[in-house]
Amino acid sequence: MARKDRKNAGWSHPQYQYDPAGRITSLAYAWQTYNSGYTGTPILGQEYAYHATKRLRTAASFSNNPDWDGDLDLIRTETYAYDPDLDYLTEVDYNDGLANEVQTWTYDAAGNRATDSVQGSGWSYDNLNRMTASPGYSYLHDILGNRTWRNFGSSGVQRYQWDALNRATSVVGEAYGARYVYRADGMRVEKVEGLTLSWVPPGEEEVSGHYDENLAENLPTSRYYYDGQMRVEDDYTVEGQYEPVVTVMRYGIGARGIDFLDKRVDDGPETKGYPIYDGHGNMIATLGQTQGSPYYSLADLRSYDVWGAVRSGSTTGDPKQRYCANLGHVQDDESGLIYMRARYYEPWTGRFLSEDPKNHGWNWYSYANCNPVTFVDSTGQAAFLASLLVILIEVIIAAAVEIGFQLASGRSLDNLDWASVGVAAGFGLIGGVYGHFVRRAFYMLKTPLHRKAWVEGDFATYFVKMIGIGTSTSLKRNHFAPLWRAMIFGGAGHIAMELYGMYLLAHMEE
Repeated sequence: MARKDRKNAGWSHPQYQYDPAGRITSLAYAWQTYNSGYTGTPILGQEYAYHATKRLRTAASFSNNPDWDGDLDLIRTETYAYDPDLDYLTEVDYNDGLANEVQTWTYDAAGNRATDSVQGSGWSYDNLNRMTASPGYSYLHDILGNRTWRNFGSSGVQRYQWDALNRATSVVGEAYGARYVYRADGMRVEKVEGLTLSWVPPGEEEVSGHYDENLAENLPTSRYYYDGQMRVEDDYTVEGQYEPVVTVMRYGIGARGIDFLDKRVDDGPETKGYPIYDGHGNMIATLGQTQGSPYYSLADLRSYDVWGAVRSGSTTGDPKQRYCANLGHVQDDESGLIYMRARYYEPWTGRFLSEDPKNHGWNWYSYANCNPVTFVDSTGQAAFLASLLVILIEVIIAAAVEIGFQLASGRSLDNLDWASVGVAAGFGLIGGVYGHFVRRAFYMLKTPLHRKAWVEGDFATYFVKMIGIGTSTSLKRNHFAPLWRAMIFGGAGHIAMELYGMYLLAHMEE
């Protein structure tokens, strides 16, 4: 790793530039040096260019390393290609001279990865978008869509366990593993490492063998402390030769997320660091200083692939915040998974281990709408704003249908019954809230087949409700008319779709 020490150097000082659309176009870091006055010396930089369609086209990386002549030199330029209709990322050229410099992907109709130029083919999914196979691996899930096994009964086995709230409580493989504890709001507060999985052959009169979870004598334990949902301290305890050794990492939270790192091992010297991020929020380096030393060092240099895996630099060790580090996301060294609060993300498959708790969109496992260079997931679940947008659309549709019925019955735009339009919009609001909050909660409790039946019935149910809401009011100049029509037609449609769901349950295979 290339390093440069500067005496009397201070903090990393970022500078940002944006285009008229508010998109970041350049990001440059400099450290401050003091010689009878402060002077900024460039360290690292990034420049971004966009298509007319607002997609990110290129990301250029600059560095003052290794010549340190005071100027940022172009190191490489990443280029991206997309599906023209769906905005899925289909190709990246890293231009970094490393293996697999160019990567391409294709997707099925539901947004699941179908091919990968690096990992190859062999990706398969069931009708609920649960991944059943990837190159070299097979997978099993429980009825709520949580992954339970990888390569059950063969090499590379991994077991995943979950609590009643669909939170992962352990991820254990043949050579590594950990179990997790959460607080009431779902934030992880403890991780215990040192777990492994072993196969126990069947004994006498036993039909089959089973897997045992083994605990090491030394169980490294991490405990996490938060301000809200941003981590402010990690305590990592491991058994030493004579007594436990405790590593404490503290974080300063600022406008960029994590703005300061402070590490101390037992009573040893402090190591202070300032994170350096790229425009996506990935921690690409730190500018650090050890207590008692006048020197700052540029260290922990990393680059990432577009899905979040470390491409160059160390894949383990501190800081644990790497991909989307400014959001506080943490990568677990023992599994490689990224903890994104509500769920765990797997960078090499580009998907989550469990369903989206908010059941947003048509694929509840995909990450960042299959476009990880443009989007991020701050909590591991769909944004609340997305649900509000869908509800607003349903309100508009309900009002528009009612207006259409009135115009068809002979009314003019100057003579519309706005009270009836208001009632229709109100029912659109009720239906939207029902469909996107209450009903989604029921999905978590039903079997996959029942859930599938309800999903297929959603569109028809809402359509029938809208017909009831939008029934012409010209026959009865009374704004209660759409009210009772909505109750009759909407209720009938709801019952019909429930019967349809029962029919599907009876005729579909497990």
